[in-house]
Amino acid sequence: MSTNNQNLTDRLDQGFRMLALGTDSGLLLRSLHQSLQEVDRDRLPATSLDPKDGRVVSVPLAVFPSEYQSTRKEVLTELSEGKILELQSGVLCKTLVGSFNDAKNLTTSIVTFKGHAFLDCYSNPVSESITVLEGCLEVIVEGRVYLLEQLENIVIPRWIPHTIRNPEPNKSTKFHSAIAMSEPKRELVSTDFKLMKMPSDSTGTPGLERVNRFKSATRDFNFGPKTEFIDFFNDDLVPGIEMSGGFARFEPGGRLPTHMHDFDESICITSGEATCIVGEKSYRLDNCTTALIPRGRPHYFINKSKTTMDMIWVYAGSMPNRIILEDSCLKKNKRKKK
Repeated sequence: MSTNNQNLTDRLDQGFRMLALGTDSGLLLRSLHQSLQEVDRDRLPATSLDPKDGRVVSVPLAVFPSEYQSTRKEVLTELSEGKILELQSGVLCKTLVGSFNDAKNLTTSIVTFKGHAFLDCYSNPVSESITVLEGCLEVIVEGRVYLLEQLENIVIPRWIPHTIRNPEPNKSTKFHSAIAMSEPKRELVSTDFKLMKMPSDSTGTPGLERVNRFKSATRDFNFGPKTEFIDFFNDDLVPGIEMSGGFARFEPGGRLPTHMHDFDESICITSGEATCIVGEKSYRLDNCTTALIPRGRPHYFINKSKTTMDMIWVYAGSMPNRIILEDSCLKKNKRKKK
């Protein structure tokens, strides 16, 4: 009994000889979803009669939308291949996505701070995201001192002065950085701020910086089987922000549907091993290897290993919108390019 067209093809490939297209109710619902999708009103069924209930869903497209045809290719960059820059004494930045590999409106990096290393107070013309990968980190925003532990995140909107330092004298700390521009720029700020230590469970200052505490963050389990997602920042959470991003964990066998975006994206595998399928190509990623997937490139991620896999994802778009495609679009898109 097939659940959709792709499932029907999969079962045929697996050798099944008697295939049902679906139940009458299933076929009716499938047709309704497709019609609602045409007018951007599709939703999951809800038990409530409140029209606000029900999560908006996307019916997979069987045909690749030609208006998203991309001339740029995906680029995978291992941590050892990153563009290296010493920002300040004891602060080493390895850029993995940026103008050097033709990313648009996005730079992501892995930054390492040696013991007690720090950056002088500065501000950016665009928003900045910081996610701790190893050790702990102090981020001071206009004097407000936030201590971040592993996998905790802070996002700082444009032009807000802040500084970063490693509070540990003998241990290095490492974090993932994302900036909403392909050529990062920062301006030093000489203003002194009175320091105020923020509570360990503080989630930031309304209208300014946002802090995401990993243990208490809201999880979404609806993006793919055996996956969980945490939204760190987007235009709903931080109004006016230029990018969106967060954390995802894939259990063994977890995968996303085939999809693409109307903007560039950066996917950094921070733990475990991932397989990335782009078109008809398959890539293996681990140890902070980062994939730049340009706008309009159909792809998906899957965890084929026996252990969990973690990623930090960042989109060069203010909302994490996806265009869901049937798996067949991976091959169809490639054939069109020949």
